[in-house]
This record gives sequence, structure tokens and C-alpha cells, in this order.
Amino acid sequence: MDTSQEYIQMCEKATEIQEIKRNKNYPSHLASQYWQTTSKQIIDIDGDFLGEIEDLSNFCSTRYIWLPRQDQLQETLDTLFLTTKDINGIVNMIASFDLWCRQNWPPFTSMEQLWLAFTMKEKFKKAWNGEDWIKE
Repeated sequence: MDTSQEYIQMCEKATEIQEIKRNKNYPSHLASQYWQTTSKQIIDIDGDFLGEIEDLSNFCSTRYIWLPRQDQLQETLDTLFLTTKDINGIVNMIASFDLWCRQNWPPFTSMEQLWLAFTMKEKFKKAWNGEDWIKE
């Protein structure tokens, strides 16, 4: 799981992705210095286990930034590629991702960064300029 400062910044600035998190209630979170690996386990940015939280509403005094996993980003593309959850939709999504990577190999360092950039391009027609998402 990418917890780099670059990925955190990309996710924080991807307000459309953060809105998806609010609507889907996914279990991964980042709270300033923390990210959540399961529905309860909190790990800090250095990878140290901080404990478990039973109810995230008690942890809401800190602003959360969702750090989506690769599979969660792929799931957000379902409506674009998977009209039915069959192998053809999955193949189409992977083929589109492959073509995008070959044509626009961006300077990203993780699969999460690549899939976030691809998701932002496909769903919201935005590209990462190193500091923010801009309309293409």
C-alpha cells in the first residue's frame, strides 16, 4: 500500500475520489498522519501499529484523507467498463489501462498512483501536474 507523501497529496487533491469514499463507506482512511488497513487497525505513516479503533466517529476530530487501494480504484471504474461483471469488462479495463500507460507513461512510483491517475483521467478528465489535478 502506497503511503508516500506524493500519493497522500494526490489523494487529498482528488476531491472527486474523496467523495466516492464518503458515498461507498470504504474502510481505508488517512487521518493526517494515519492510515487504516482494516476497518479497525490504525498504522502511522512509518508503519508502526498504533492500535485499534472500534468506532471511527470517535476519531473524527481529525480530517480524513482516503488512500484507496488499487482494487478500490478499479472498482470505481466499474460503471465505465463493466456493464455486466463479466470477463470482457475486466479485459477492456485492463486493455485501456495498458494503452494509457504505454502512451502517457507518467512519472509515478506505485501502482496506486498509476491507477489513481488513470481513474481521474477516465472518470473526471483530469491529469496530475505534480501539484494538482487539472482538466484536460
